[in-house]
Amino acid sequence: MRDKLILNSIINPREWFDANRSNCRGFAVVVHGLNNNPQALDPLCKSLAAQGYSALRVALSGHYTGSMDLGKASCSKWLNDIEAAWSEAKGRSSGLPVHCVSYSTGALMCMHAVGKGVLSFKRMYLLAPPIVVQPAVKFLPLLFPFSVFGAALPSLAPKDVRLHTWTPLAAYRALFQAIRKLKGKEVGRRLAAVPTTIAVDPRDEFVSMDGLRCWQHDMLLERWRLEAVYSDGQAANFRRHLLISPQRMGERTWNHMLSDITRFLQ
Repeated sequence: MRDKLILNSIINPREWFDANRSNCRGFAVVVHGLNNNPQALDPLCKSLAAQGYSALRVALSGHYTGSMDLGKASCSKWLNDIEAAWSEAKGRSSGLPVHCVSYSTGALMCMHAVGKGVLSFKRMYLLAPPIVVQPAVKFLPLLFPFSVFGAALPSLAPKDVRLHTWTPLAAYRALFQAIRKLKGKEVGRRLAAVPTTIAVDPRDEFVSMDGLRCWQHDMLLERWRLEAVYSDGQAANFRRHLLISPQRMGERTWNHMLSDITRFLQ
């Protein structure tokens, strides 16, 4: 088992993990999940760099040092974060492809940016994007009126993954706003133009894999690939949202995922 991830106290809005210039094959924009510490994706960024893909780790508004309170973040602010990161990666690409390898809310926001037509990626590998949530999660919008009072829900993510103990309802509202944007023929046309793999644990307590299949069919994204990922590490016995780390996924699943990402981006 690999060493435990060591997190720093300072979180930058964007941070590069550069591949060796002599064998750089492209660039990857890597974005975290809701109320997750962006540094939790450092092992993924380092692995991408080792495979020849310079990775730009992005921290959404409300998730980095000196940023606004997470409860004041919004879908539009997160979309601006994605646009700024894409522009930075594009500026450094020198003609090499710019991909998206992102997780959960970060993956959702990258899809929203592509669907809106403000940017595009060469390929997208999306880990557990909450495009369609489980029935038990659909009650959340009923609580959104309480967000004006600063109400929040306890985070169920492990301490080494979560950023805060509580997740503001306002942040969940921003997430659901992005979900509602992923509809319509024009959005589907733009998304279909980007070869994409979606990887989800069928046991995920937040994302519905069956719902994803229906959404994929309705959006005419039959060429997109939906991949089942079964964690066999520390998270194997919990119906939790897919966690992206070698410890949580298990070495076998982690290595399989990295190999699949590398093959897909080639």
